Amino acid sequence: MGHMEGMKKCDEVHVFWDVNSSGSHVDLGMALALEKEIIPVKVFHDNEGKSYWKALNKHVNQPLKQKAKDYLMNKAEKIQQNINELRDELILHQKKCKHPRVVGKYGSNTGHLCEIDDRYWIELDCPTCLKRWYVHLPDDDYYYYQKHMRKG
Repeated sequence: MGHMEGMKKCDEVHVFWDVNSSGSHVDLGMALALEKEIIPVKVFHDNEGKSYWKALNKHVNQPLKQKAKDYLMNKAEKIQQNINELRDELILHQKKCKHPRVVGKYGSNTGHLCEIDDRYWIELDCPTCLKRWYVHLPDDDYYYYQKHMRKG
């Protein structure tokens, strides 16, 4: 396969520039004519004054920097979208879960001047769906945990 056929099939052309190589000139010209994205890679030899390489770098480098920024932003947006989709999937899974192996841990906030301000709760965790929730206990219900737990 020749250079032209190869270039037609690719999305971008990486350029190694040598001003003394007619192949560099021809390949660069084909890439421009085919309107391929051109990525300057390395210069081996160049002119002191004006050159295709310098012109190419001047016009390509700024869009490349922007493209890299856009790529990173798009990647971050895609990651955030994946996180949101997975969070939604987890919530749906938690709603469907029967919580067969819930683990509870009693908690309290006591020691207030007025006993009526004391609070008691159970922190519940389901290892099956990773749901965590709290149940506030009435003062006289010491067996709430045992009544509402499923044996697993």
